Amino acid sequence: MRLTWNPVLALIWVGFFLLLGFVSFKFAGHDHLTSFADDGGNYLIMAKSFSPYVDASALVEKASVYERYPPLFPAVLAYIGGAENMAVSSHFVLIMFLTACALFAVWASRVMKSQWLGLLACMAYAVSPNVWPMLLRILSENLYIVLTLLVLILAGPARKRGGYWILLVSLLLTLTILTRTIGITIIAAWFVYLLIDRSDSSVSLRAGLLSITFPLSAAIAWTLASQAGESHLYNTEISWLISKVFTSPHPLQEAIGYFSGQATAMYESWLGALMLVWAPGINMRTAAASLLLLIVLSGWFIRLRRNCLDAWYSLFYLGVIFVWPFSGQFFRFILPLLPLFIVYAMQASQVFFGRFAKSISSIMPFAVVLVFIALSLPAIIIIYQRHGVTPTHGLDYSSNPEFYQLADLQQARDKSSQHLLLMRVMEKIKSTMPPEANIMWFTPVYINLLAERDGV
Repeated sequence: MRLTWNPVLALIWVGFFLLLGFVSFKFAGHDHLTSFADDGGNYLIMAKSFSPYVDASALVEKASVYERYPPLFPAVLAYIGGAENMAVSSHFVLIMFLTACALFAVWASRVMKSQWLGLLACMAYAVSPNVWPMLLRILSENLYIVLTLLVLILAGPARKRGGYWILLVSLLLTLTILTRTIGITIIAAWFVYLLIDRSDSSVSLRAGLLSITFPLSAAIAWTLASQAGESHLYNTEISWLISKVFTSPHPLQEAIGYFSGQATAMYESWLGALMLVWAPGINMRTAAASLLLLIVLSGWFIRLRRNCLDAWYSLFYLGVIFVWPFSGQFFRFILPLLPLFIVYAMQASQVFFGRFAKSISSIMPFAVVLVFIALSLPAIIIIYQRHGVTPTHGLDYSSNPEFYQLADLQQARDKSSQHLLLMRVMEKIKSTMPPEANIMWFTPVYINLLAERDGV
């Protein structure tokens, strides 16, 4: 079904994205590292080692050897000048966010067969309190979301037409797994998508296998090339998990305890994606968010039965993070799936009421979007108010993402102060310690990056 545009709708789309661009650059445009609680420093060290403009120092080269992250994001930062200019890196993250929002609106419009619904779905994503603090971080999530959405948009034409479309999808899959290792999940989803229900596919199984060979080969090549560093981390974590469960005197009890904790963390990350804070126990807001989650799962099941690539991707992605032993990072991990979840809820409501109450089925997706926005709006107001907080003791809290992730203002200030004062410590080390000094810290890469001393 080809969607047609009218001038009013096109103008609204343009106006929304101009406003979103203005607000996002106003909120998150910065020229310095904002947090010690993420992988931004690791990416920047890699970017400095990749930079074609400035020779990396011995300290940078030494630190970069131990970085195991996929290379695409830091390589892009390096070649656009982000390794030397933090503002460039920050603006690249924001541009990727806006691109992801635009692609999500396009994909949602196709799924829901309505540009109005596609734009509203994008609005629901844009007001998630999970989105905005992430914009302050120099992380690869937004680039990853751009690439996965491109795969979802092009998968249908590639399945039906084959040929160069398959090559294009294969290239995008390669870029995806070279951006984030969990890109393996969309590669697996793509193959299953081609394998099941081949009635409308012009792609042979051989072509399907070839389309995943290149991205997998690229990932293996990078892993082998970075063996000098910590690319064995994933094997270490998997080994730890297996030994934790199977060497325990009570393996079943250990497994139930571990996975129930993972499930709780995943549920809380869902709540956090909609609300900055929620009261413990059952209340109106958590009940609404829980009901919304059930609707999301219903929509996901509908699309899985229809053999939709996004549904297989969601399944494999959630399966990986369900076993991944870093539940404190689930607020980050859920971000790439949040756009899909919004569409799942919209489609589930449309399908359900289409069967039992056709007269209102067309308006139910709008109602679902309003629930998303209503749940997120109080958190967005808090974030807006926090951004205008006056700096105290020379500390600009508004540039620190942790400042927006705690509901209590004093707790948020205290948490943010830790990061901002550490920035001053790095400057103090740089100005007072001799160049040959070795500084011990729990994340040595930041010593090499910010203090320009050897971190151990």
